[in-house]
Amino acid sequence: MDALLPGKDRGLSTCTDMALYVMHAGARIIPLLQAQDMHRYNAGCGAATARLFWHTIYPSFIVDREDVLHMMLVDHNKLLAKDTLLHEHMNVFLCKTRVCQELMRRHVVRMGYSGHVWLMGHSSSDPSVDVRLGVQHKDLSFLHIKGRSSQQHTQQLLRCWVTQPHFPRLTVVGAFAWEEVKMYGDILNVQILPRVNHDTPQDQPPQPLAAGQLRQLQAETPVHIYP
Repeated sequence: MDALLPGKDRGLSTCTDMALYVMHAGARIIPLLQAQDMHRYNAGCGAATARLFWHTIYPSFIVDREDVLHMMLVDHNKLLAKDTLLHEHMNVFLCKTRVCQELMRRHVVRMGYSGHVWLMGHSSSDPSVDVRLGVQHKDLSFLHIKGRSSQQHTQQLLRCWVTQPHFPRLTVVGAFAWEEVKMYGDILNVQILPRVNHDTPQDQPPQPLAAGQLRQLQAETPVHIYP
């Protein structure tokens, strides 16, 4: 398997994703080749090598051969409209979340494409392995993990929740400055972890939850919200 990853597309999250395919599927990361080099690649090892795209499809990396597997690692927030027709060439779409999986399934059906849509999960924990036996769901409660992307709508979710005091408890996990969450300090059905207060230095965010704590919380909380 060869994973196409031009220099301009490389970042921490990108390389973390691709590293999983290098480690577990024996993938090689290659740059975007010039026309002459791509022709040599297609005539050589590329003629029998699966090809993995990361979010963006580069047409020159598509080969018109039925025996070459074309795969795309999908982030539905980063899909490009100009790639829509190129999705026809993909044999498999690899999704990291169930939302992405459902959206891609609908897209494939609507467009009449034949590609498969698989849920990969990546760094999602497996409670059967990561969480101690006997963990039970708590009473109805909700969990949201804050990410770097504003498209996870963390602040919108918090603003909505505080207007509904009858809602069950919402636990939000992430690195916050006091200014971001001070208005939620007295809200009984909102919990911010790790905790911050007015004495927390802005340039010294609290230590993130340990992996074991986070997985325990994921296993105990019945509903996870990712709007």
